[in-house]
Amino acid sequence: MLLMLIGLAVYFPLLILLSRLAERRHGRTGNSAFYRAARSAPWPMVAFGMIAGSISGVSLVSVPAWASTTGMTYLQMCAGFIVGYIIV
Repeated sequence: MLLMLIGLAVYFPLLILLSRLAERRHGRTGNSAFYRAARSAPWPMVAFGMIAGSISGVSLVSVPAWASTTGMTYLQMCAGFIVGYIIV
């Protein structure tokens, strides 16, 4: 437990420090620049990021419970995600 608390005490200040350094380096501030990447991100990167974000959220929350109750394996679920996103 102590090791975990030490890790968190080091991780979060380091994360804040790195974000401040990146902000100064690029000179962009504000939510608009953060969420829109200052309108400089290529559209394929944005599209793949949106897909990865939705798969990640669904995988973390629902896949373990669903796989344990239905007997499906995780690989089959990921394959279903890929096929579903291709169809949509």
